[in-house]
Amino acid sequence: IIPYIILIAIGSYLGGKYGFVITLILSLFLGFAKKLITMFTTELYFTNRLIYGKVGFINTKDLSSPLDKIDHVSVENGLGGKILGYGTVVVHSISGKYNFQFISQPARFRDALLDTIERYKASK
Repeated sequence: IIPYIILIAIGSYLGGKYGFVITLILSLFLGFAKKLITMFTTELYFTNRLIYGKVGFINTKDLSSPLDKIDHVSVENGLGGKILGYGTVVVHSISGKYNFQFISQPARFRDALLDTIERYKASK
């Protein structure tokens, strides 16, 4: 929110007929840059015993949990995600809810993870 307040202040300072256009272009650029940073800094993988995920560059949010502590895994994707083959994998564990955006083939990832969780629980 703070970057957008700064952009509004810059647009107001510049005034005239181009202040709004400059503010709009800068806000679109910041929004696009934020999505790119999220896309390139998201990690999500699992082994036969645990799941690990990390989101963020400066403010990071980490998930490292044994597979038997995972309560639920779901997939969210919009029209763009369905067309381009990406989406958000939402992992609910005992420690909280984690959203991992821009995951390639999220339904396939979810199905493989759920299958691995079932095998892990059966082996205990």
